[in-house]
Amino acid sequence: MKIKPSANFYVRVRRREWEEEPPASPVYNGMFTVTLNFTVPVAFVPEIASAPPWTDASLPPDLVEPATAEQARLIEALTADYVVTPNGALAGTEEPFLRPTDDGGPDLPTVVFYVTGAEFARYADDLDQLSEVAGDLHSFARIADLREHEVIAFIERRIVPSPMLLPIHLQTLYPSDGRS
Repeated sequence: MKIKPSANFYVRVRRREWEEEPPASPVYNGMFTVTLNFTVPVAFVPEIASAPPWTDASLPPDLVEPATAEQARLIEALTADYVVTPNGALAGTEEPFLRPTDDGGPDLPTVVFYVTGAEFARYADDLDQLSEVAGDLHSFARIADLREHEVIAFIERRIVPSPMLLPIHLQTLYPSDGRS
């Protein structure tokens, strides 16, 4: 008997370019943000040629707005809590790194979940479809209603049970005892 996850959190799927104004929006094409229970964001970012290592060293020091898709992808990854990105050599692994804060406070953790290029392409297709049904700013789509999508299975299999999930996000997804 297969046991299904018991949490039935809300899911929102937004195309990243929806969050930016033209002319900057096209460089975000192909990126998605999946938000679980209104507060746990997962960035799906196409392959980033300059990473790993996870550093802003390849970005111009005076960059205000990304001018290329590569810059936008790297910025997205460097500012996210959780990132899913293709990398053939690292597929199936997770990598944490610390990102500095703008205010000089303590560095914040990011976890990168690597997948194959083929997996990412399938997930992106799913996310494209899901953005139509769970893309509203206040989406009330539930994960249990979306489980036929491969990307949802991936989120439940790799991201939600990850030991690298931040405690605050774990509490948001499983408020009663940390895990249900």
